[in-house]
Amino acid sequence: MGGGCVIFFEDVWLIFEGGNMTVFALNMNEAKERLSHLGWYMSGVSDALSAYAEYLSGRLVKDAELLPEEFILECELAIMDLKKGRDPFTDRRIDNTLCGCPDMVFAIVWREIPKIVDVIFPADYAEEVKSILRELSER
Repeated sequence: MGGGCVIFFEDVWLIFEGGNMTVFALNMNEAKERLSHLGWYMSGVSDALSAYAEYLSGRLVKDAELLPEEFILECELAIMDLKKGRDPFTDRRIDNTLCGCPDMVFAIVWREIPKIVDVIFPADYAEEVKSILRELSER
């Protein structure tokens, strides 16, 4: 990493290199809590978005530290699980109102993820997630 600096600050790994800062990983405990009560942190939450956030919260592992890319992958995998209606680890039926919904509902939920990250993550981490989501949408 030649000439860089790595700092652990408030559950976030920060990497400084060449004058730029990159968020490395974030502990998911606070995000899990905020997701499970998304309506407390975000106004106008639809039933579908609330159901998705609740499922995603349960899917995130306690004390896990995730890179922004890994969080996005968890978001995608949560949608895949809900589309199939089966827990990938136990093969049990998922009890969630989104199971069996048409793809359009999941497309709408996916478009709301940038708004979700704004209320569940610190600003720098949220911005990194949204930047990656923008890059993905341009492909």
